[in-house]
Amino acid sequence: MNLVFIITDLNYGGGGERVLITLANYFQKKYRWKISIISLLKTNNKNPYNIDIDIDIYYLKDTYEQLKGNRFQRGIDKILQIKKINQNLIEIEKKMPINGVIGIGFENSWYLSLLKNKKKIKKIGTQHTSFFEFDKKNKIEKYIWQYFLKKLDKFIVLTSDAKHYFNTKLESKKVVKIPNPNPYEIKNINYSKEKIVVCIGRLSEEKQIDKLVEIWGEILLEKKYGWKLKIIGDGDCREKIKNRILELKLEKEIELIGKVSNIEEYYKKASLIVSVSKSESFSMVLIEAATFKVCPIFYDCPSGPRNIIKNNQTGFLIELNDKKEMLIKIEELLGNDDLRKKIGENSFRSLKNYEIKNVCKEWKKMLINLNNNSLDCEKESK
Repeated sequence: MNLVFIITDLNYGGGGERVLITLANYFQKKYRWKISIISLLKTNNKNPYNIDIDIDIYYLKDTYEQLKGNRFQRGIDKILQIKKINQNLIEIEKKMPINGVIGIGFENSWYLSLLKNKKKIKKIGTQHTSFFEFDKKNKIEKYIWQYFLKKLDKFIVLTSDAKHYFNTKLESKKVVKIPNPNPYEIKNINYSKEKIVVCIGRLSEEKQIDKLVEIWGEILLEKKYGWKLKIIGDGDCREKIKNRILELKLEKEIELIGKVSNIEEYYKKASLIVSVSKSESFSMVLIEAATFKVCPIFYDCPSGPRNIIKNNQTGFLIELNDKKEMLIKIEELLGNDDLRKKIGENSFRSLKNYEIKNVCKEWKKMLINLNNNSLDCEKESK
């Protein structure tokens, strides 16, 4: 099996990039498939994740050149890149026949139908952001996106909610649910937890991290001293969050860390992970945190957390934007070591469906069926 992945920026270091590299490495090493990756941009010279040396990588731009203007203008910029993608596909086809081209995320999926190649190359789109972001588009945008997504051979979604939604937009047989894989090896280790609460993700408007800063300030009024909130990630709202921390005089109680390459070291020490996001596609951080037995408490936003957390068993779901209930539950957990440990252990035991070998088996089954079972893809390395 020979596959080509297309992603916006392989070296960005976010969740989508990590998922792609996790899948690509496994396909290359375990299934002995040949994997190539086309990255539209290259914001960093070094990738924060380990990529198998046998994977071929093609960068279309050496530097980040974001087109200024509205969404339509940025869309034109992406369409212009299709020519470069086609050129790379031609070069790859000279080395090997391509069985599938996979676009990572909505924007890298819809224009796969515009690529010029032989019909035998299967085109597979994937969901990365919440499907509610798709639903927010205006009628014209939604019609255009839906028109092109219908031309894909398969569209991979992450949750049952997303599958139900896209079954109404596309042919249901084309919509396949496959969760993201856990990037970590699952080891039953008793970690030495500290009085640390983490919030991990992109610092963007939908994450509402400034609201979490306010909640943390109110918790400290109840004299829960000794605990520290660590916010890990980067994004457009960093200054807004920093200013809110300063306004509430919480700079000693809240640490704005930024993006890190050793996130597992924070998971190992964290006792609690919190999210007050308005929307999530899959919540990869939930899977990662469970690997390190971190107790989760999340807003029940559409739609990722509810597909992973079993409320009051493997974590806690709080009604979206119910600030008072979130505050009460965090306070309860900060004061109850046994409950945090119990939930952390339960979440760890729920990880089987997200193990890389199980997720990749689902990908393998889908790809072989898509190629009419004609491929010799069964050999795996030991």
